[in-house]
Amino acid sequence: MMKIYDSLKDTVNKTLNAIDKAYYDGKINISDFNEMNIIIDNLNCYFGDMYGKYGDIEEEVRFMVKSFYDPKVEEKGRNQGINEGIEKGIEKGRDEATEKYRVKDVDRVLKLLQKKLINIDQALKQSVTELTDDKLNLIIEDILDINTVEELQKYL
Repeated sequence: MMKIYDSLKDTVNKTLNAIDKAYYDGKINISDFNEMNIIIDNLNCYFGDMYGKYGDIEEEVRFMVKSFYDPKVEEKGRNQGINEGIEKGIEKGRDEATEKYRVKDVDRVLKLLQKKLINIDQALKQSVTELTDDKLNLIIEDILDINTVEELQKYL
C-alpha cells in the first residue's frame, strides 16, 4: 500500500507542477488554477477517507497542494489590490481634473458675463456656479446673444 501512496504523492506533485506551469504560461487563469488545486485536495481527502490513512500521506499531499495554492491566492489578492488602487487613483485624478476644468469654465462664464452685462449680483453668480456643464457650454456658445440679465435667466 505504501508503494501506491508513494505513487499517488508523485502523481500529485507532477500534476501540481503541470498546473503551476500552465498558470505561468498563461494557459489557465488564477480561478482555474485555484479550482484545480481544490479538486486535488478533495481527491486526496477522498482517498484517505475511502482507503484508510497510511502514515502522513494525506498531510504530505495537503502540504504540497497548499504550498502551490497559497502563494497564487496571495499573488492574486495583491495584484487585485494594486489594480483597484490604480483604478481608484485614475478615477480620483480624472474627477479632480474634471472639477478643475469645471471651475475654470464657471470662472470663464462669469468673467464673460461680467464684461457683457457689467452688473451681476451674488445670487446670479451662485446660480451660474450651480449650472450643469451642458448649460455652461450653452452660455459660452450663446454669449454674444446674451445682452441682458433677463436673457441670461433663460439659461438658469
